[in-house]
Amino acid sequence: SVMKALMDLGWGNNPDQGAYNYDVFDRSVWEDRAVDYGMYRTLFWADDQNGLTREQRDDLRNFVSSGTARLKHNLAISSQELVAAHQGMAIVDDQDFVNRVLRARTANQDNPTVGDYDGGRIVGEAVARNTVEIVQATGVAGDDAPMPAVMNLFSDGQTSGIALTAYRYHPDDHTSQSDIAGTATASLTSNVVYMGIDWRHFRRGVAFDGVEGVLRGIVDFFDENNGSVVPVELVSFDAEARGSNVDVFWSTS
Repeated sequence: SVMKALMDLGWGNNPDQGAYNYDVFDRSVWEDRAVDYGMYRTLFWADDQNGLTREQRDDLRNFVSSGTARLKHNLAISSQELVAAHQGMAIVDDQDFVNRVLRARTANQDNPTVGDYDGGRIVGEAVARNTVEIVQATGVAGDDAPMPAVMNLFSDGQTSGIALTAYRYHPDDHTSQSDIAGTATASLTSNVVYMGIDWRHFRRGVAFDGVEGVLRGIVDFFDENNGSVVPVELVSFDAEARGSNVDVFWSTS
């Protein structure tokens, strides 16, 4: 789903033309402790129906914390499991990861309504403001209907950055006390967007909606907070002395 949306945005990999706009990293073929995402500026994370392993949480912590004011790191995760899967402060539970990296905490119930949320709507706030997306089952045999996470924002005096509501569940579609469907955090060195909905459950209807619409909103949020994502290629670069100054000229494709 993420790769299709990236292609819709015009970011594709075409080996025949030597075009590589992103890397696809299959974590299952690597030894857990051998992964370092620090070479990347932006990371889109897709997960299964389980929580994150200890090594995965550590790798994501390291990725976010290794950003700098000059080169911010951007992390986007969309997974319905993480808030419910990581409750409690024990090492195996690691609620601290959800609190301080994703800036979320548990709400009064795990899901926005009784039963699944197939056909329910979300409304953009800090991400893709006022746009409406529909959460929908894939229709694939054996694939569970969406049971997205409900959360509250987490903040304390030791955690840097401003945590905002990324999307809310539509007021006519949820029965939970909290309506927060995702968080969006901007700090001096990183930007993080966490959605409590699996990537594949954003309905593709018309052009620019579904996963593509959510990704567009996330990328805009990153760009607006000094975390430029758009891949560019340097075409020319030149510098000329002018007295005691230097004029620099460059162009990109």
